[in-house]
Amino acid sequence: MAYVDTNMLISYYFDEEKFHEISVRIFNVLRAMRKKIYISSLTLVELYSVIARNLSRYRLPPHYMVLDEERKIHALVKDILEHLKPILVDDEPKLELFDKSRVFHIYKKAISYVATLKLKSLDLLHITYAVL
Repeated sequence: MAYVDTNMLISYYFDEEKFHEISVRIFNVLRAMRKKIYISSLTLVELYSVIARNLSRYRLPPHYMVLDEERKIHALVKDILEHLKPILVDDEPKLELFDKSRVFHIYKKAISYVATLKLKSLDLLHITYAVL
């Protein structure tokens, strides 16, 4: 399996992105190896966020021009997901006790990796989803 993040999705889909060619090669290799491609709900939120913040710089097909900004954002995300067909990691909220506080299991798992990985919080959550 392969867990991909927002940067991979964006750079694959938009040919004006810096790492477009590399992303295309990586996705082609994954497909040739018949690897399942996974994303998390975190990736999905980031995808919406990145597209919303950068919408004006993307070259969009003419049929997008009749859409308002919100519909453009939703249409682009939908198009990216339909094109790449990633599988969304099941992160149904499960609560666990952690030092007498209730936390989502994904956060408890992420905390267990902090000493080893020493990553920023969102990167740490991406790794945790990938492990999941």
